[in-house]
Amino acid sequence: MANNQVIDEQLKNIPMEQLKSCTERGLGMLTGKKYCNTDLVYIVENSCVSLCALLKSQHLTADFCVKYMLVNNNYCIKDMDKYITYRDVIYYQTHLNETDLDEGFEIEL
Repeated sequence: MANNQVIDEQLKNIPMEQLKSCTERGLGMLTGKKYCNTDLVYIVENSCVSLCALLKSQHLTADFCVKYMLVNNNYCIKDMDKYITYRDVIYYQTHLNETDLDEGFEIEL
Protein backbone atom coordinates (compact mmCIF):
# COMPACT_ATOMS: atom_id res chain seq x y z
CA MET A 1 0.00 0.00 0.00
CA ALA A 2 1.31 3.41 -0.92
CA ASN A 3 1.90 6.16 1.62
CA ASN A 4 -0.50 8.43 -0.31
CA GLN A 5 -3.40 6.15 0.71
CA VAL A 6 -2.66 6.62 4.42
CA ILE A 7 -5.31 8.68 6.21
CA ASP A 8 -3.67 9.52 9.58
CA GLU A 9 -1.53 12.64 9.05
CA GLN A 10 1.07 11.71 11.69
CA LEU A 11 1.48 8.25 10.19
CA LYS A 12 1.70 9.69 6.69
CA ASN A 13 4.62 11.91 7.77
CA ILE A 14 6.77 9.12 9.20
CA PRO A 15 9.57 8.33 6.73
CA MET A 16 9.51 4.71 5.54
CA GLU A 17 12.93 3.94 7.03
CA GLN A 18 11.72 5.13 10.43
CA LEU A 19 8.36 3.35 10.07
CA LYS A 20 10.13 0.03 9.55
CA SER A 21 11.34 0.18 13.15
CA CYS A 22 8.14 1.60 14.70
CA THR A 23 6.36 -0.51 17.28
CA GLU A 24 2.90 -0.30 18.83
CA ARG A 25 4.39 1.90 21.56
CA GLY A 26 5.90 4.35 19.06
CA LEU A 27 2.62 4.60 17.18
CA GLY A 28 0.66 5.34 20.35
CA MET A 29 -1.47 2.21 20.31
CA LEU A 30 -0.68 1.37 23.93
CA THR A 31 -2.01 4.75 25.04
CA GLY A 32 -5.29 4.56 23.14
CA LYS A 33 -4.56 5.80 19.62
CA LYS A 34 -6.90 4.17 17.11
CA TYR A 35 -6.24 3.77 13.40
CA CYS A 36 -8.65 3.10 10.55
CA ASN A 37 -8.45 -0.17 8.63
CA THR A 38 -6.55 1.41 5.73
CA ASP A 39 -3.87 2.72 8.08
CA LEU A 40 -3.70 -0.60 9.95
CA VAL A 41 -2.95 -2.45 6.71
CA TYR A 42 -0.16 0.05 5.99
CA ILE A 43 1.18 -0.36 9.54
CA VAL A 44 1.17 -4.18 9.42
CA GLU A 45 2.84 -4.27 6.02
CA ASN A 46 5.53 -1.69 6.86
CA SER A 47 6.33 -1.64 10.59
CA CYS A 48 7.28 -3.79 13.58
CA VAL A 49 3.90 -3.70 15.30
CA SER A 50 2.92 -6.93 17.02
CA LEU A 51 -0.28 -8.51 15.77
CA CYS A 52 -1.22 -9.30 19.37
CA ALA A 53 -0.95 -5.60 20.20
CA LEU A 54 -3.22 -4.78 17.27
CA LEU A 55 -5.70 -7.43 18.34
CA LYS A 56 -5.90 -5.98 21.85
CA SER A 57 -5.83 -2.27 21.02
CA GLN A 58 -7.57 -1.68 17.69
CA HIS A 59 -11.04 -2.17 16.19
CA LEU A 60 -10.39 -4.76 13.47
CA THR A 61 -12.50 -6.16 10.66
CA ALA A 62 -13.02 -9.88 10.17
CA ASP A 63 -11.25 -9.68 6.81
CA PHE A 64 -8.24 -8.00 8.42
CA CYS A 65 -8.06 -10.61 11.19
CA VAL A 66 -8.27 -13.48 8.73
CA LYS A 67 -5.76 -12.09 6.26
CA TYR A 68 -3.13 -10.83 8.68
CA MET A 69 -3.59 -13.00 11.77
CA LEU A 70 -5.20 -16.32 10.93
CA VAL A 71 -4.25 -17.35 7.37
CA ASN A 72 -0.48 -16.93 7.33
CA ASN A 73 2.47 -15.99 9.49
CA ASN A 74 4.04 -13.51 7.08
CA TYR A 75 3.29 -10.54 9.33
CA CYS A 76 4.23 -12.04 12.68
CA ILE A 77 6.67 -9.87 14.57
CA LYS A 78 6.76 -11.68 17.91
CA ASP A 79 6.53 -15.41 18.54
CA MET A 80 3.15 -15.04 20.22
CA ASP A 81 1.74 -13.52 17.01
CA LYS A 82 2.00 -16.98 15.41
CA TYR A 83 -0.44 -18.46 17.90
CA ILE A 84 -3.42 -16.12 17.49
CA THR A 85 -6.57 -18.24 17.20
CA TYR A 86 -10.24 -17.78 16.30
CA ARG A 87 -10.98 -17.76 20.01
CA ASP A 88 -8.44 -14.96 20.62
CA VAL A 89 -9.95 -12.83 17.87
CA ILE A 90 -13.49 -13.28 19.18
CA TYR A 91 -12.37 -12.57 22.76
CA TYR A 92 -10.58 -9.29 21.96
CA GLN A 93 -12.75 -8.18 19.03
CA THR A 94 -16.11 -8.49 20.74
CA HIS A 95 -17.95 -7.08 17.70
CA LEU A 96 -16.91 -10.16 15.68
CA ASN A 97 -18.19 -13.73 15.85
CA GLU A 98 -17.29 -17.06 14.24
CA THR A 99 -19.60 -16.43 11.29
CA ASP A 100 -17.82 -13.15 10.53
CA LEU A 101 -14.46 -14.92 10.55
CA ASP A 102 -15.78 -17.80 8.43
CA GLU A 103 -16.99 -15.28 5.84
CA GLY A 104 -13.55 -13.65 5.94
CA PHE A 105 -11.95 -17.02 5.19
CA GLU A 106 -14.25 -17.49 2.20
CA ILE A 107 -13.13 -14.13 0.81
CA GLU A 108 -9.45 -14.85 1.49
CA LEU A 109 -9.49 -18.29 -0.11
